[in-house]
Amino acid sequence: NPDNNFIQTNYNKTEYNLDDDFNEFIRCDRITDTNLSILHINARSLNKNFYKLEIMLSRLQLKFTIVVTETWLNETTEDFFNIPGYNLYCKSRTEKTGGGVALYKYSSI
Repeated sequence: NPDNNFIQTNYNKTEYNLDDDFNEFIRCDRITDTNLSILHINARSLNKNFYKLEIMLSRLQLKFTIVVTETWLNETTEDFFNIPGYNLYCKSRTEKTGGGVALYKYSSI
């Protein structure tokens, strides 16, 4: 199965990358805007790290659907974290603090 070969070949270890490193990874091999469409970020507070997300997105050469976990938002703060060019969908934890997920869908996808 070609998909299994790709995953086994390229994703056997997890790495943390800075923007330039990630752009270089995208440029190599078989990564294009047609076969890589989701980027996952564990924010550990979107309120605290939102500016970092905006900077990273401005530096990336491809546009993704972005899944953000551990947003730590609540229903009253969800609307403060829109990104131009993306539609935002949130599900915040209501019974206690922490948790929460957000999905930024690139508008032209």
